[in-house]
Amino acid sequence: MKLIGRTKEKEVWFSSSNAPYNFQNPFDGEEYVCLIFNNDKEISTDDQKKLSKQIVMSGCRYAVCAGHDCSSWDDSIDYAYLETDENYNPPDSTFVMTSWHEDESVEEILNYAIHTTNFAENRFSKLLIFFVKENQMLERNILKEIKNIC
Repeated sequence: MKLIGRTKEKEVWFSSSNAPYNFQNPFDGEEYVCLIFNNDKEISTDDQKKLSKQIVMSGCRYAVCAGHDCSSWDDSIDYAYLETDENYNPPDSTFVMTSWHEDESVEEILNYAIHTTNFAENRFSKLLIFFVKENQMLERNILKEIKNIC
């Protein structure tokens, strides 16, 4: 994981994982926004479910989903959140907001993740951009856009 930028509102971090997928708790339990870019068109449902649970359990409180089949990631994070309670009724205090961004530019998605992901009393100082499968070209594009935003 590496710090790639700072805005007035958030530190922007970057991490990626290739199969076999694993997600490391990035901020020692501090709540944060996670921008998930799915670059793996062939990820299994089990791997997606596993990653979604790891992301939710790590303190992600807002998941911005982009990339291939991003709406399924939005749903997967929602289910992972509901499964944090055995009766599928977790407390509002741990609610995980989700959004999915299909056919939007990298600039639009980054601006959304940085500037519009605070909700209710929740104010997040960290954003993690997480790639499900490395994508060098997309990473370069993101680094370029982050420099423009920051």
